Amino acid sequence: MGYGGITLIKQILHQFSPSERKIADYIINHPEEVIHMTAKEVGEATQSSSAGVVRLSKAMGLSGWQELKILIASESKEPESVEYREVSKGESVGDIISKISNNTYSILEQTKKLVDEKKCEQVIRLMHEAKRIHFYGIGASYVVALDAMQKWTKINKDSTSLSDTHLLSSVISNADKNDLLFAISFSGETKEVTRLAEIAKNKGIQVISLTKFSKNPLSKMADVSLYSTSTEEPIFRTAATISRISQMLVMDILFFSYVSTYYHDSIKAIDNSRTIVREFKDSL
Repeated sequence: MGYGGITLIKQILHQFSPSERKIADYIINHPEEVIHMTAKEVGEATQSSSAGVVRLSKAMGLSGWQELKILIASESKEPESVEYREVSKGESVGDIISKISNNTYSILEQTKKLVDEKKCEQVIRLMHEAKRIHFYGIGASYVVALDAMQKWTKINKDSTSLSDTHLLSSVISNADKNDLLFAISFSGETKEVTRLAEIAKNKGIQVISLTKFSKNPLSKMADVSLYSTSTEEPIFRTAATISRISQMLVMDILFFSYVSTYYHDSIKAIDNSRTIVREFKDSL
């Protein structure tokens, strides 16, 4: 698992109950201390209980406090990433260059910690075995879906990416269990995406989800759920930038891992594609 303990806590901080939030805040503010503490000691320090600490750990999808401590310890050894900041009124181009660069670095670092290697390997296998892959997202997520479709098409994998929900509904309704739906939604709550995932599941089609790290309908429904980073919704919707960069990174990781795993066939397809494109350009 590539998740960092503090990163995990921050990603779903808003979902915790008040008592869990108190424990979570203590862990975030005392990462070096808590890795040497028992669940009982953390409970006493936060005026809660060892059971509360364990519940917090399990709410994050972990086996218990010991596993969370291991993740916190591994993350504390890494350099702290730059905090994501909003753009403010009247900033110079130089300030924007610096801020956007730092923001992008922060997004990539957070996303890297949320990438689960074993899940990626599972997804790569499912994508290889699928007769056809349907990438689907709305808004900024559609940009990611379209880019993914173009990538897999270049390596001769039959793929679709349709922006028309009604048309894709028809495609999914006529698909079979050998197809694969790759559903992309930052919130994991987009009604069109979750409905299509539901249709696919009812047809026996396996579903891969890519959402922010949270408890959401789409990730719960998916056969394999992948996560990108998440932030609070900013005033000017720069979160669309955050989601796009984060989701693109996950897709790039999957794509290059796929090419590496099925190297010979992938490279052959890429070379064939380049040859055809070059011949087409030369003929103009």
